Amino acid sequence: MSRRAAALGAAFALVAACAAAPRGAPADDVASIRGRLAALQAADVAGDVDAIAACYDEDAKLLPPSGGEVSGREAIRAQYASLLAHASLDVTIRSEELQTAPPWAFDRGTTQVVVAPRDGSPPQRKRDRYFMVLRRGSDGAWRVSRLMWTPAADR
Repeated sequence: MSRRAAALGAAFALVAACAAAPRGAPADDVASIRGRLAALQAADVAGDVDAIAACYDEDAKLLPPSGGEVSGREAIRAQYASLLAHASLDVTIRSEELQTAPPWAFDRGTTQVVVAPRDGSPPQRKRDRYFMVLRRGSDGAWRVSRLMWTPAADR
């Protein structure tokens, strides 16, 4: 079986597991995942690429709306380093739905991002909707495994 087929099978299994899981999640998992989201937000704002990378699994994937894919923690770190070399970020993450089926969880919500170019150009503001799959590692820490987003329509 190809890696892509295996990943797709795992994704369908995750969706089925999450759909079958009771609404809500154990308080310790929720607190841990919310803590991970807060750490990611703080690292984005601080421009700390090492702390950002630590929030992701070794084999994590970013799936941006452009259709490209960034695979692996080190590639994600490099992507953030490139962005943060040219701009600072002000990020707000707002979770709207969080469900767990350990060792997996998903989170759906919105982000508001202000990208302030370091060359003095006007800041760019955007609002996105995201879908994030997290995995609890053998160390008990939740990390982002997959993250995809799309621009949110103004409301």
